[in-house]
Amino acid sequence: YNQYFSNLIYGTSFILILSLLLKYLPLTIQILYSQAVSVAPHIMEAAHLCSGSKLKDFFYIWLPLNKSAIKSAFLLFFLLSLGEVGMSMLLLPPDKITAAVNIYSMLHYGLGKEVAIETLLIICIALMLIFFILRFQKRTI
Repeated sequence: YNQYFSNLIYGTSFILILSLLLKYLPLTIQILYSQAVSVAPHIMEAAHLCSGSKLKDFFYIWLPLNKSAIKSAFLLFFLLSLGEVGMSMLLLPPDKITAAVNIYSMLHYGLGKEVAIETLLIICIALMLIFFILRFQKRTI
């Protein structure tokens, strides 16, 4: 813990981001995998025959076909991370705080009105994110 590399992690928010990735990445990968399996293999083979490049196939065929799953996975990861209290309390340094930890602390001290305001703010942020993701999603029939 007293090495140079560990000093880059301890005392920063990077440890929390890393832990949230490790905790919720399997759920997001499951969403992406279930959509990726539904893409017919012959579509990817035909795209590779036409373009000749796996990178072009990825950006022009696979990514647009799986765009809704990517958005859903990001939204799930964001919303689950927004409410994470346990890891935030254990891993964040004393000078940093997340909204979930702040709400938990205010509930502990009996500040109900302040909790309601901050909770409403979090709900508004989450709803705005959902609105923007749905608003800019292309409609397909």
